[in-house]
Amino acid sequence: MSKKRIEDFIKPALALIPDHLEEGGKVDKVYKGYISSMGAAMIQSGVLPTLAIFSAKESGAEGQRWKLLRILTEMLRQNGYDMLPALTAQDKDSENRLLRFATDHQNHAATLLKLRRDLMDASVALKLTLRTFNLK
Repeated sequence: MSKKRIEDFIKPALALIPDHLEEGGKVDKVYKGYISSMGAAMIQSGVLPTLAIFSAKESGAEGQRWKLLRILTEMLRQNGYDMLPALTAQDKDSENRLLRFATDHQNHAATLLKLRRDLMDASVALKLTLRTFNLK
């Protein structure tokens, strides 16, 4: 975990949270719990299973975890992941973009290790940034 990398991710997180999670000036507190559990899930289960769980739209979970993946994808893209195209309003499958990237590179250990490290840093930045928003 790199303090510098986490700091680099905070500015994009501040800009993305209102567009993706804020409703009526507040963010549902369930997202704070989801982003907090993401790091532990990656450590215990690995990148692919964690991304698969968070990508599921029909999981029956409160809130929509896949919205966090949209934010994380854009945070990574803005910090050097050129292979992850920008999110667009027409893209209905953007929450699966990280999962597709990881499965496409599952035989490249160095790429998955870098993705895991960067996702951990981005998720910590997102978790810290969520603290600055009003929760409902």
